[in-house]
Amino acid sequence: VINHKLDLPELQGEVDEISIKKCQEASLRLKRPVFIEDTCLCFNALGGLPGPYIKWFLEKLKPEGLYQLLAGWEDKSAEAICTFAY
Repeated sequence: VINHKLDLPELQGEVDEISIKKCQEASLRLKRPVFIEDTCLCFNALGGLPGPYIKWFLEKLKPEGLYQLLAGWEDKSAEAICTFAY
């Protein structure tokens, strides 16, 4: 197993669809079969957002902004989902 850090596009869609598309893109770039891992963070108060868009949310809002976004909600629980594709 060889680790390659690729800057893959932040796609829109369902978690499974995004992982499949990222896996296909990585395989095309590296010209070999690949495993990819993609992480989502889903806050219950936000109806599952930001989900697969957590990287974009953190880039734009920073952790402090994400905290402020949740400030008005009593429920700050979240689920982290790691998806792997081959």
